[in-house]
Amino acid sequence: MFHSFSSLFRRPDGSQKGLPKDSWYSAAITDCADGIWDWNLETGDLYISPKLRDLIGYSKEETKDRSPAWWLEKIHPDDQTEIMRNIEEFSSGKMEFTYFDGCRFLCKNGDYLWLENHAKVLSGKHNKVQRITATVINITPQKYIQNQLYTIISDQEKEARNKMKFLSSLSHEFRSPLSGILGMATLLKESILSPDQLHFTENISNSTEMLLALVNDILDVAKLNSGKFEFEKINFSLVKIIKRASDLIRPTIMKKNLTFNLEISESAPEYIMGDPTRLQQILVNLLSNATKFTSSGSITLSVNLIDSNKPSFQHSLHFEIADTGIGIAPETQENLFNDFTQANRSISRLYGGTGLGLSICKELVHLMSGNIGVNSAPGNGSTFWFTIPFDEQPEASGGDDVLNQSSSANIPLHILLVEDNQVNQEVMLGLLTILGDNVTVANNGEEALELFKSKKFDIVLMDLNMPVLDGLRATQSIRKLPNGDAPIIAVTANTFSGERENCMQHGINHVLNKPIDKISLEVALHPYRSQTNHHTIDKPKKDQRLSTIPIIDKKAIHTLVTDLGKDKVEALIDLYRKDAVTLVTQIKSSPPLEIVNYAHTLAGMSENLGILLVGKTARDIISASQNDTENMDPLIQDLERHFKNSLNELQDILNVQDVTL
Repeated sequence: MFHSFSSLFRRPDGSQKGLPKDSWYSAAITDCADGIWDWNLETGDLYISPKLRDLIGYSKEETKDRSPAWWLEKIHPDDQTEIMRNIEEFSSGKMEFTYFDGCRFLCKNGDYLWLENHAKVLSGKHNKVQRITATVINITPQKYIQNQLYTIISDQEKEARNKMKFLSSLSHEFRSPLSGILGMATLLKESILSPDQLHFTENISNSTEMLLALVNDILDVAKLNSGKFEFEKINFSLVKIIKRASDLIRPTIMKKNLTFNLEISESAPEYIMGDPTRLQQILVNLLSNATKFTSSGSITLSVNLIDSNKPSFQHSLHFEIADTGIGIAPETQENLFNDFTQANRSISRLYGGTGLGLSICKELVHLMSGNIGVNSAPGNGSTFWFTIPFDEQPEASGGDDVLNQSSSANIPLHILLVEDNQVNQEVMLGLLTILGDNVTVANNGEEALELFKSKKFDIVLMDLNMPVLDGLRATQSIRKLPNGDAPIIAVTANTFSGERENCMQHGINHVLNKPIDKISLEVALHPYRSQTNHHTIDKPKKDQRLSTIPIIDKKAIHTLVTDLGKDKVEALIDLYRKDAVTLVTQIKSSPPLEIVNYAHTLAGMSENLGILLVGKTARDIISASQNDTENMDPLIQDLERHFKNSLNELQDILNVQDVTL
């Protein structure tokens, strides 16, 4: 191996020329680092200091008259190539200083030591290289520790990967049955139920949603701790995301008879660039937290634009969620955003929860380059706030807030549902039937592929984990067919990082996470309703006749507030809500001839309060009961949906300040 360097290692005849013998120099080379070596290129002499000899276990006699080749032969074979390359560059004068990374040297006792060499080239006349001198440091202890750390880190990374794999599997195992429970409860609520049965069904839904929230929190913490959390950056409507988050909490607020106020500064941008899902998650967590710890009074969500010196298209938005609840002691506030932290042990017993919501909010806000905090005092309520930078967008992107675009919300689709689980099949079939769609079911990817060869579908809902042929492979096969360009929505319980990208790489258009409810399904399908030809279905576009009717006559509501006062109008609306719920239930459960009286009463009381769309739909039901009974079921579905939307908008009109919706 060293043949090409033999000319460098030759020793001339005559006595060895040693190093200077000055006492200070002798002391220096004796005590320097863990030793030095000196290689005279002109004579071929190799000098090894006493300290270095002791380190490698050789006596002075054993190292006497040794050439550099002897030294290099003791270096571990895996380290020799790099050492030889450095020596060649040294000897050619290309380098003056070098750092030889740690190399393993074979000692006399058969053990290897890790030696680190710091060398310098000494040149003579005409810059001819005369010698190379180096100090040596024994880094074996550091290398041992380093290797131990590498082993520990490697084991931890392997353990983390195994944990993520386990959590991903656990996520699927949890979400699949939860999806079935929630879906069946939704279908139950759409059926004819007695008041007690409806109450029991609501409790099933609420308990399942609490369990789902717990699962989501645990999985989110796992993803955050593993660095597997992902953020979107898309254009969205700020006001609509805020309203959507508020709508999710509003039923709980109404049950506790709390007042909800929404205050959005007029200077806040209409459209921003960011992650709407994560912003909504933060808002829902904080609003839910405020509602949980407030037994009376109000919840106020305010949003303001913060002035900054950033470019005009960049903004920082400041969100505050203020409540009149129990408040938080100062000594508790500093740890409030840590995992599994609540004010005291009695909190979890009284109010429930894991204490994960606030820690998740903190991590999300920080990952979005924002700040979060709380101002509170015991007995005086709390104000949680967070500030996040956003880029302003000049206009809306297509498909934003699809649920408010009623003109195409219920255009029917011919859907291929690919799902192997019987419960999930029933849930999806029920929800899609409620939405007015025509559904063909395949039990696995192979059946879906065969159906695609003979039929044409507007859209495919594809489960990913199936026997025979899974969803990803089925999608790839469908894409190869002449009619295989239909949109495919993956339905999965796996919410971990990489799943969405993996689906997109296999030809999937959109990913819908379990558990599925009517709203999430409607949102996912809406963008495709206006893009298809609907060649297989010819159902009336029943919402188009209602699209010009406003949900609420806002002027009438404001007039009532002016004439009667806000408290009186709120009392009237509360009374209306209770009576209307009974009437809607009666309309859903009664035969056509008996529906007329209930619908007539509902239409009159709704129109008197300016609740126009409910009134109009009720009168359409009266007409259909006499002339068009085939349209009764779709109209009753419309009535229930418009009734819920009307209650939400009424609450907004009464509580929203300084905002244009």
